[in-house]
Amino acid sequence: MENSSQTTRIQRVLYTLYLLEKGDISIDKLVEEISKACNAEIDKSSVYSYINTLVKNNFDITCKKENGDKIYHLNQKTFKLNFTEDEIRLIEKIKKIIVSQKNVHKIKKAMSFLYKFILSMTNDDDKNILIDFDYYSKINWYLADKLEQHCKNKDIITIDYAKHGSELMKMKIHCHSISIGEWSDKIYLWGEVFDNGELSFLPIDKIFMIDEVLEENVPFNIKPDVVEYKISRALYDEIDLDKAEETVELTKNFATIKRNKDNKFYIVQRLMSFCPELYYISDEEIKEEVKKKLKLLKKEYEK
Repeated sequence: MENSSQTTRIQRVLYTLYLLEKGDISIDKLVEEISKACNAEIDKSSVYSYINTLVKNNFDITCKKENGDKIYHLNQKTFKLNFTEDEIRLIEKIKKIIVSQKNVHKIKKAMSFLYKFILSMTNDDDKNILIDFDYYSKINWYLADKLEQHCKNKDIITIDYAKHGSELMKMKIHCHSISIGEWSDKIYLWGEVFDNGELSFLPIDKIFMIDEVLEENVPFNIKPDVVEYKISRALYDEIDLDKAEETVELTKNFATIKRNKDNKFYIVQRLMSFCPELYYISDEEIKEEVKKKLKLLKKEYEK
């Protein structure tokens, strides 16, 4: 609860700074805008405390009266922003919480929000740490936004894709959605890939450009194949099913699970983690892939 309270206060202080950056503003307008952004009623005394926090952190903020209203002015020429070690640790925790929610739009908004304030810091080391979202800082967000628009339209496009290493190849795909994988924190483009006729997840950091839009607004009617597998009841009781998995049958000794065959690589990795308590796989191709991986693993252990 303490962390939640601190997080909320830091967010409100930063939003107060954002409003002051936009120009002179009255105390009543600050109260209105912060309340709206936080979806809660904020009183004047709270806003005064946010302004005092900024002043204590070397922001030059002055106040004057116009027609009985208090008008606040931020002197941006003397901009200086520094965080304490505790505040830096707290912001790092906030970033981890946001990433753990696996929501592309929330991550993008959080990055944009932090960039607005932290890029003006005078401490280069702190600046680099706080605006760094690891993998997400390396994403081409302009390309990601374009891909998302094609997904909304259900367009068929060709892309330049690095399938193996840095070698680029043309790939034709019917765009369905952009999402973060259940099995990793990467962002994927999901759609029907025409060179194999299957639903696939393509990591967008391997997509270098949209080459051509072939067809627009094409209905997405393909139904993904389903794979079923059986594991021991003891293992079933210990694990958490992922979002795509559904329990088909549950007995005293076994559990049968099904899921869409939309990402063979992930499914193979998932099934290998169930061994040796995996007893049945309905899909022959996936079964052979699991057997091949297990044989390679056995050879490694025998070395």
